[in-house]
Parts: sequence; C-alpha cells; structure tokens
Amino acid sequence: MLAGCEASVAGAPEIDEALDVVTTQADELGLGSPTAKNLAKRLALAIGDRLPAVYGGPLTATAAYRWKTDFEENAKVLAIAGAVPEMNHNEIEAWRGASARQRHVVLLREEGESPEIAHRFDLVREMLAPAAGGVSETWARGAGRLARVLSLAYASLWVSFYLAVLHGVDPWPVPMLEEVKRRLSGGEARRAP
Repeated sequence: MLAGCEASVAGAPEIDEALDVVTTQADELGLGSPTAKNLAKRLALAIGDRLPAVYGGPLTATAAYRWKTDFEENAKVLAIAGAVPEMNHNEIEAWRGASARQRHVVLLREEGESPEIAHRFDLVREMLAPAAGGVSETWARGAGRLARVLSLAYASLWVSFYLAVLHGVDPWPVPMLEEVKRRLSGGEARRAP
C-alpha cells in the first residue's frame, strides 16, 4: 500500500445502509412526490436556465463531478464541478461580474465535515449569494461514506432528469456521445499524428 493512502472496502452493514438511503430517496424524489416535498424538483426549478456550478468537499467532490456529468448528459446543459477548498484558491475569482448571475451554485455538504471545510462552505455561500443567480445546498444522507456519496449521486440523477423535463429535453438519447463512440471504434478513418 502507498504511504498516506487508505483502502476502504464497504462491508455488508455499510452497503445495507446505502441501499436503505437510496430506497427512501426513491420515494421522496420520484415522479409521484409533489414539488413541495421533492428536493430534486425544487432544485431543478431553482437552477432553471442558469449554468449549474456544483462544489463538494473532500468526500463529496466526486459526487460534484457526477452531478456535472449528469447535467451534461441528461439535461444537455454545460455544468461546472469543483472542490472546496481548491475552488477558494482561484476559481472564486470567476464569480465576479455580471456573468455570475447566469450561474446557480449547488453546494454538496455532509454532516461531520471538518470545521475548516464547514467554514469554507459557509464563506463560499456568503460571498457568492449576492453575485450568483442562486445558491443551494444539498446534504448527503446516511452515516457511512458509501451512503453519503451514493445519496448525492442518486439525487443528481433526479435533479438532472427534472431539469431536462423543465427544458423540454428528452434525457435519454445521447446522439453526439454515440457518434463519438462510433468514430472512435473504427467507424471513421483515424488521422495520423
């Protein structure tokens, strides 16, 4: 094992918890759940026509990237993904000016995040709220790492689905992605470097 790297395999209790969390979310975020009680529907409405910018912390940054790819594939909109504290170093500067009004910030939070990360998230929310078109927080669910990451990834599927519906876009076909795959698989002659 590399120094400083920890391998972690989820055990049966952690997997069971993750499945329970997602099963509960299926009821809460599904089509039959009214908007007033459905976080995914409310978040899609809050994002509207703005560019979503999703930021996670040390654990939730991977989920932030998943949100980005779900927005792009399902809702067919560009999205930004980043991580706190890294976004505090340079990316924070991109939130100055009128163009920031065309973006909606989604902060992916978790219970038990370090005080430093919690403070940074609070600072980001405080600084970006006046500039951005909107700021939302989505909290991970569950006690285990697997449940928390999976709960955020599952929520992203629903938010991106509802955003697609809001934009009048069918989330399922991916013709450009299929064309790239076709061309890369030999369907088109390759160029020499």
